[in-house]
Amino acid sequence: MITARLLKQGMPSPSSSSSSSRLAAITSRAATSLVTSNSFSTTSTKLKNPKTNVVIVDGIRLPFAQTTTIYQDQLAVDLQRLAYQGLITKTALDKKDVDYVMAGTVIQEVRTSNLAREAAINAGFPASIGAHTVAMACISSSVAITSAAEKILSGHASIVIAGGAETFSDVPIRLTRPIRQKLITMPKAMKKGGALGAIRHLTKGLKMKDISLETPAIANYTTGEVMGVSSDRLSAKFGITRLEQDEFTVRSHTLAGKAHADG
Repeated sequence: MITARLLKQGMPSPSSSSSSSRLAAITSRAATSLVTSNSFSTTSTKLKNPKTNVVIVDGIRLPFAQTTTIYQDQLAVDLQRLAYQGLITKTALDKKDVDYVMAGTVIQEVRTSNLAREAAINAGFPASIGAHTVAMACISSSVAITSAAEKILSGHASIVIAGGAETFSDVPIRLTRPIRQKLITMPKAMKKGGALGAIRHLTKGLKMKDISLETPAIANYTTGEVMGVSSDRLSAKFGITRLEQDEFTVRSHTLAGKAHADG
């Protein structure tokens, strides 16, 4: 799922009648998260300008697709690049006016770990524009957006593009750790014993269970807990019923639809 959103300082609130900017209802990485008509704002006296509003000006999203279908030949960085390019085309924004770029992703591709930076450069943004990527499970894209708002509120940027990308058509599948460790030390073994020495080095001490593959896990590394279990546990802890969650979801969709209709 791909999102790209443009955040800008000093714009009127999207819910204001004077706003000429269109606010698109775009889902973030979390399936229940929507862009709403509420702008990011603060009343903190620590800010240079406590009246500063940070608003989402516009957004774009690539269509959802099943794994290994229309996006099977695309890396996550390719999808994020397309989203960035689409947003620039839609808003007619000069790329040089962008101060920073952020992206969220969960399963990182080894060669493009800083997804935001690679996608921004390949989308034609100047190399002088900073960019970084965040990872925080399924709210990674949302964290990128809130981080963008914080950067603007702190006075370090005026225009930030934030979003995220994810693909399950090309996830990193690794050899087991014992085999990886042997492959890393393989050159040293070959230097000492040649090809035969390398073969001996590779096979020595290996167990049958080592000859397998590691795929990305959905469970938390530290707790072993999956997100569904965490959600149920926290809902029970804070006394949030399923009805209340559904009502909040309907409210979010309603506000997003109204903001979009009102321009």
